[in-house]
Amino acid sequence: MGKLPYMQFYPADWIQDTQILTLESQGAWIAILCQLWISETPGERTWNRHSFEVLLHYEGRNSEHGQSIENTLADLDRVGEVYLRDGDGNVAEQYENATWVTIKSRRILRDIEKLSKRKDKNKKYYDKTKTKLRLDSDQIKTQFSEIKTGRSQKSEVRIKNKNEERKKLRPDSDSIKTDGDDDIFLEKKDDDIDPKIKAVAEPIFKVNPKKYARLVMWISAAGKAHRPDVVRLALERFIPYAPTVSDTWWPYLDKILDKTEKDLSFADHEAEHNRLKKEMKKPNPNLSVTDLVKFTDKTGH
Repeated sequence: MGKLPYMQFYPADWIQDTQILTLESQGAWIAILCQLWISETPGERTWNRHSFEVLLHYEGRNSEHGQSIENTLADLDRVGEVYLRDGDGNVAEQYENATWVTIKSRRILRDIEKLSKRKDKNKKYYDKTKTKLRLDSDQIKTQFSEIKTGRSQKSEVRIKNKNEERKKLRPDSDSIKTDGDDDIFLEKKDDDIDPKIKAVAEPIFKVNPKKYARLVMWISAAGKAHRPDVVRLALERFIPYAPTVSDTWWPYLDKILDKTEKDLSFADHEAEHNRLKKEMKKPNPNLSVTDLVKFTDKTGH
């Protein structure tokens, strides 16, 4: 676990835990706690005898001034864990026989354990969230790719129904006689197309006989299911995209046709709605309650 630049300090806990210590021992303990927090092994640290005395300012100090280091260690052992060892690593009973001083803080060890568990939990959550975001991103890319190729993420039933509708609008192989890839002859000429629609359609693929032949068949099929003004407006919207589409262009035009029909239906509804609202605002002394109810149902007011 990486080092934290701060540690949690609770004044009430500090007062309760250190009230048995002398003021000098309290100062020594807070200095040691700071050293334990930034230690390579948080909560535990070992000093040689000289370094420990320098830390607590006992080096060169007259024993007659203040409490002895032995008394300080005895106090610290009441709030922490103090271990003395000689040069061979054996336990030393007296400080004067010790070469190494090891001190542990039970509070810091518990806090470090809690922080480690919290960090592991947060890491698992982060990894899980990262995985989900990656899966969502892959799904979005897949959906975008399928939209570009004329497909969408729908149920199998909806996909099947949509494909059947598109087949009705696509040129039928029986209706287009081919002799190679370049020679295409229409069984049904473009003279049968509405003149307004033909005027819009001719500039789109006229330079490409193969695409224009399929466009004529698409218009013929679309005219059976949609109003002429819907087909014409859809072709006008398709013009900017026509130079960049591939040979299988009709899925794009299908989408534009559906969107155009929705837009025109919405516009017609708004126009009828506004007309009825105007009629309601006109004073009509002969208007019965029944007529008023009918107007209210139509306008939604």
